[in-house]
Amino acid sequence: MRGRREQVSLDVGNACLRRGARNIPLRPKDFTILQFLIAHQGQLVTKDALLAAAWPNVFVSDAVLKVAINRLRVALGDDARVPRFIETRHRRGYRLTGTISVVGVPRPHARKPAQAEPPPEAGPIVGREAEIAQLDEWFTHAAGGRRHVAFVRGEAGLGKTALVDLLLSRPTTQRVKVGRGQCVEQHGPGEAYLPLFDALGRLCRGRGGLAVRTLLARHAPSWLAQMPGVVDGHDVANLTPRPGVVTRDRMLREIADAVDALASHAPLVLVVEDLQWSDPSTLDALAMLARRQERARLFILGTYRPEETLPAGHPLPTLIRELRLHRLCTELSLPLLPEAAVEQYLHARCPGAPPPAELGPALHHRTDGHPLFLVAMTDHLMAGGWLVHAGGRWNIRGGLDVVEREVPAGIRQMIEARLDRLPPEERRLVEAASVAGMDWSAASVAAALDEPLEAIDDRCALLARRRRLLREQGETIWPDGTAAGQYGFVHALYREVIYAQMPVARRREAHRRVALREESGYGPEAIKLAARLAMHFEQAHDEVAAVRYRLHAARNALVVGGFQEVIGHATTGLALLPRVLDGLERNEQELGLQLLLGMAAATTQGFAAAEAERAYGRAWELSRDAGRTPAAALVGLYAYHLMRGRIPMARQLAEQMLDGASRDDDAAPILWGRMALGITQMHQGEASAARASFEDALALHDSRQRAAYAAIHPLDLSMVCLVHVSWCLWVLGYPIQAAKCSRAAIGAAAKTAQPADRACATAFASFLYAFLREGRRARDAAAAAVRLSAEHGLHQWWAPSLITHGWGRAALGDVAGGLGEMRQGIDAWRRAGAEYALPIYLAMLADVLGRDRQIEEACTVLTEALQIAQTSGDRFWEPEIHRIRGNMLLTLGPRQPHAIPDARDQGTEALERALALARVQQTRGLELRAAVSLYRAAKHGGKEEEARSQLAEVYDWFREGFETRDLREARALLAAGSG
Repeated sequence: MRGRREQVSLDVGNACLRRGARNIPLRPKDFTILQFLIAHQGQLVTKDALLAAAWPNVFVSDAVLKVAINRLRVALGDDARVPRFIETRHRRGYRLTGTISVVGVPRPHARKPAQAEPPPEAGPIVGREAEIAQLDEWFTHAAGGRRHVAFVRGEAGLGKTALVDLLLSRPTTQRVKVGRGQCVEQHGPGEAYLPLFDALGRLCRGRGGLAVRTLLARHAPSWLAQMPGVVDGHDVANLTPRPGVVTRDRMLREIADAVDALASHAPLVLVVEDLQWSDPSTLDALAMLARRQERARLFILGTYRPEETLPAGHPLPTLIRELRLHRLCTELSLPLLPEAAVEQYLHARCPGAPPPAELGPALHHRTDGHPLFLVAMTDHLMAGGWLVHAGGRWNIRGGLDVVEREVPAGIRQMIEARLDRLPPEERRLVEAASVAGMDWSAASVAAALDEPLEAIDDRCALLARRRRLLREQGETIWPDGTAAGQYGFVHALYREVIYAQMPVARRREAHRRVALREESGYGPEAIKLAARLAMHFEQAHDEVAAVRYRLHAARNALVVGGFQEVIGHATTGLALLPRVLDGLERNEQELGLQLLLGMAAATTQGFAAAEAERAYGRAWELSRDAGRTPAAALVGLYAYHLMRGRIPMARQLAEQMLDGASRDDDAAPILWGRMALGITQMHQGEASAARASFEDALALHDSRQRAAYAAIHPLDLSMVCLVHVSWCLWVLGYPIQAAKCSRAAIGAAAKTAQPADRACATAFASFLYAFLREGRRARDAAAAAVRLSAEHGLHQWWAPSLITHGWGRAALGDVAGGLGEMRQGIDAWRRAGAEYALPIYLAMLADVLGRDRQIEEACTVLTEALQIAQTSGDRFWEPEIHRIRGNMLLTLGPRQPHAIPDARDQGTEALERALALARVQQTRGLELRAAVSLYRAAKHGGKEEEARSQLAEVYDWFREGFETRDLREARALLAAGSG
């Protein structure tokens, strides 16, 4: 009858859908989803529940589920807009509203249908009783609230992953949260934090995933924003921080807070495998988690191959040594299996009867007790018909000679032999898979082979079911709608051997096809795969595309604060450029790479680093040749020359930046130019002009434009201006306003929540307190800056902060300890190649040496400070250097008249020079100090009335700060003289 609806039923026995007279085959996952919906007829079924039912213990995105639901709707003849069967509940899940009967369910007594032969079993884990007991003990300690970091070390195939699997399968760990990430071997630099993103994604998809996502949104929004497969597009947009806000320090702090929060109520096991391939940022995160002192029910377990397999300069050995030195980690080394364990394994593989007695010793001799080799050799003997069960016993057909004759000499040769036994089409498939990576979509392999996706997906699934080479990992969907199975190699060693065996020309072409297909499949989102695509294009010798994606990869790393990865990608991209034809695009790419390299080098090695100068210098040349004035390149060069103590050169660059920005009417470079000019003016002894430049920049500053400012330099512009204004105000004679300005700078830094901003503001504050001669405040502010700098690797602020911390200690009575810290800080500053503000640091050191009666050394230090001030053009502290030197010489004269014969005359001359310079610079704060020292000297050598008049004149100028130490001393001297 017309309009009559078809009867719809699910045939369980034949795994298909019936619509009327038609049988519609269903994919296994689609079948499972429909079964689950039918079992919960009329109820809302969450996405998490469906994902757990269809893909247990496998991480897949919501998009895969959405594609499966769409396929079911097509099979049911359903319409998502007016659903008869499957109703969508936005952002929550699905509900089955129509009636679907279930048929073909076998009766309980019915004979089970024939099944395919089960896949081969590798057998039990043997010979690891002591190791698993040790891991179990460490986990128990961690579960009790004492965080524990452990590493399992062993060469490829010794069973590191199997040992971890065994730990996680034990009753003690069955109900704990497990985050598991895998490091991936890369040709060149990889993606920052890759295994940690992997582990967090699995936690978000596991039991209690909604709670994990909620916790990440609270504690680690920058991480969640980089996980679009976990949250939908709207949420990603809300989570994504403003450009320039996310730094390495923020990423590390967020992951540490999030992991600790996850482990606060229930034990958390965080597994990171194959750390020998780890990116530096992941190791930084593990180090931070290990060094935290707070209690957490956290067990971090890392696996890695021995050091001799690591690339030169890999940071993993250093990290483990440092953690072990401070008792922050433990390590377990896996040995080869003893003969008894080999025999135990053979008993498990030979059910029904004991294995031949002579086989265990022979296999142990041949394999040296290597677990993966042992498993592969046993499989080889059984598959080849040499180890057989007949007549109620196991025999070696052909005798023990077959072990020597038929079995390859090593594990790599064994894998090669297994590869040789594959049918040609299967061999080509696994070769193409080795090009795609350790884990890959069948769509990538289909592209490499230039064959239909459906046929390749079926062949991958068949190989994965055998579990000899491949394993199934669920499904993936690309942005262009391509849905395919996700697979991986059962062991990294298989992929390594297969990839090495592949003919070079075929491998190169496969890389090209994979790159082009993945680029097409991801469309505009391909930049998220930039590191992977860059690797593929490099191996395909497509340098143009490789450079383009190295640039994208460096930018991606910068977004998450992965500065070491930025350096790696930028350096790799620049190395490829000579093979790219000259042109506008090439120059633009080099400019981008050089700017990123300069910023990353300056951040990790300090602004005085030669690598930063080279990168910024080349970026400037490229821009100049193109008729542009890039503010970022000029600021980078400016910072380099400033840190090197080349003040006149730095000023030229600041003025050039201002000129170019004024012509282009670009607000952000104008502000940075004014700020940069102000710093050089201040150090050249023009404090009033510098104050005006800083205040002009602050007046133009718009907090809504922070992203534009940060694109030029990562430090907060308003904070940088305020800290320098505070110094200017103090030397100009406004100590109360200076302190107020310093507090405003600390407040501005607190708003950005960036450790570098906070360290900078606090370090400058510690110096201001030293200028004010407030020892306790100087020490406390410096301690905070030292702590921040050490925790976040901010070398730029660690050394200066240590200097003021030492000065504060000395001011409070610990002169020896303070001198030690000051010398340490100055030595570190020099080793970094920095001379910026070095005259100030040396003058402070000399002041403390004088208190310790080391007058001659103090005079030597002050002579050096004056020489540096002359050569660098840094005149900011020159009056104070002369004043301290004058005091030292006057002290030295009566005590050691033969050391410097005319010490008294030189001392008086130095004090007069200090007063004159301060007057020229109009720095009333320094003028007051010089006048006080001159008056004291005059009381013992004549001209007392003239000196008193000079002191009274400068004292009467002040309108604030009368309770500061300098003004109190001046007032007391004047009062005593008048009496």
